[in-house]
Amino acid sequence: MRNSKDFIISRIEEIALLLPGIQLRYEHREIHGEHIVEVSPKYFYEDGSPFESFEVDLYKEFLTLFPEETILVIPPDDLIRLSSVTHTACSISKSWIAYKENSKQYDVISEFHSSQVLEDSKYNYAKAA
Repeated sequence: MRNSKDFIISRIEEIALLLPGIQLRYEHREIHGEHIVEVSPKYFYEDGSPFESFEVDLYKEFLTLFPEETILVIPPDDLIRLSSVTHTACSISKSWIAYKENSKQYDVISEFHSSQVLEDSKYNYAKAA
């Protein structure tokens, strides 16, 4: 069986690929046994959003596999703030446009991309996948 961190990272990567425009940031607070997933933009956290069914499934699977641990899913403006993000999963839809500063050009991104933050990174720089 996988450990809880690997399980969550795998699941948020899957969700990000299925929901264009979503960003899921993950933090594990080992002292409390808490796993926190921040969902943005806030639209995805609201009732009736496409994320809602994925969230329910995530809770059910996690609590079945890891009953001694806690998982929280929060919106970006929650009172709980992430302080040490270890992974970010996001997808970018075709309608997003990237600006390249060095070439002064706009490029339309035509694929889905995901990124992850290096674990134990002091500066949380994203690494392209």
